[in-house]
Amino acid sequence: MNSTNIPSINPPSELEEELFDTARKLATDAERLAYLEKACDGDTQLRRRLEAMLMAEADAEAFFSEGRSVVSATIGPLQLSMAQQSAAADGSVASLGEEPIGARIGRYKLLEKIG
Repeated sequence: MNSTNIPSINPPSELEEELFDTARKLATDAERLAYLEKACDGDTQLRRRLEAMLMAEADAEAFFSEGRSVVSATIGPLQLSMAQQSAAADGSVASLGEEPIGARIGRYKLLEKIG
């Protein structure tokens, strides 16, 4: 800990970044493990850090992949037809991403557009 009692986080060294970048590009877990075994050359702390970085990247990728599918599923039904888009341009229909007046969101009902 530093003098302000906040734990310090050491950024990865250039070597760690290079090893991580190479390992993450490998196709299978078996290839990554074999690469780390050789590249870390018995340095267990380095290997643990790299494995943690690889797991965090996999978790992040899964999170964002799931988010993309949720957004696609949500936006798909909201897309407006060409006729609706032209009507939206003249203000007679809500624009893409806006709920129409009278729509319900949970227990709330939109009564008027305020902005």
